[in-house]
Amino acid sequence: MAKRLPYREGSVFRIPLPHGGFARGVVARMVPRGRILLGYFFGPKMFSADIAASDLLPSEAVLIGRFGDLHLIDGKWEIFGEIGGWNRADWPIPEFIHHDALHILPDTIVRYSDDDIVLGTRERRPVIPTGLAEDGLMGAEFVEISLSSLLADRP
Repeated sequence: MAKRLPYREGSVFRIPLPHGGFARGVVARMVPRGRILLGYFFGPKMFSADIAASDLLPSEAVLIGRFGDLHLIDGKWEIFGEIGGWNRADWPIPEFIHHDALHILPDTIVRYSDDDIVLGTRERRPVIPTGLAEDGLMGAEFVEISLSSLLADRP
């Protein structure tokens, strides 16, 4: 029998940052058996473990991306709440930008569907919009370091 995952879409979790404090994350999408998730991540950096889940708005995320569930499974990232009245439509999957590692091929836009956040579709456009998140799969430590950097200069 398969082990039940400790999270589901709409779960809110606390992320300890490398130099102290916490950030928050929301599981916005997941594959049926876990392992790969899409998350929204939030500041400001908080210093009390007693933090709320009710004030999170998708438009205020400082980072959105696909990530692995290692620290949700091992308990380092503590799940402490849920988004009330969870609705996927309120937490959309953004478009991402993919850069060719060798810089030979042009940049492409990557889209993931609500039903498959593992395999995205790629599209080349003559003009790539600015401000798109980087496509890729973030490891747990990468998320922690990225959030620590993003939140360092914010009150």
